[in-house]
Amino acid sequence: MTSSIAPLLVGLLTSQLPALEVGDEIPRWRLPVENPSAWGSEHVDLRAFFDGGDRNDEQVVVTFGASWCGPCKLELKALLELRSLLDEMRTQVVVVVADQEPEGRAAMVAWLKADLQVPFAIVADDMGLLARRYRTSELPASFVADRQGRLIWAHAGWSSETTPALLKTLRTGFEERPQGPADETTNALTGRDAQPPG
Repeated sequence: MTSSIAPLLVGLLTSQLPALEVGDEIPRWRLPVENPSAWGSEHVDLRAFFDGGDRNDEQVVVTFGASWCGPCKLELKALLELRSLLDEMRTQVVVVVADQEPEGRAAMVAWLKADLQVPFAIVADDMGLLARRYRTSELPASFVADRQGRLIWAHAGWSSETTPALLKTLRTGFEERPQGPADETTNALTGRDAQPPG
């Protein structure tokens, strides 16, 4: 499959499905990761984030990219630059590699691991099943879920306005989350209310 055909296939797979809307539950799935050492686990399991799992105080960004997609790489570089802020806002990133060809998929995974050295989970969407479940018809495509697993932001494409809009969404979600024991301990030690990252 050539790089020009790949985007067309994604569109054909998803064109008959309604788009995910804000407030919808995002799809749950469990898949092996391509970078277990960097991610810290052999799998990424979205049920652990949303369905009463041990990570259900975190927001999640699911972003689709491919080796033939220049804007995807720009978005991923921007996300990597935000790593410290993402950590402060208890946000995890999952990168879904949308390449269907083995060569393209391998190239994208290698670029993410060796060139960018991303700490984010990397999963391969070999058959386009995740693209179908998320109704992605354009790349890059990003989805943000709150700690209940509901969609709070979705965006296709990339521009200079994408990253500020994403940050605004994540900051709002972080500020509106219920405080947990760690927050209460921090507040007691510092003698002040928790502050959102600036």
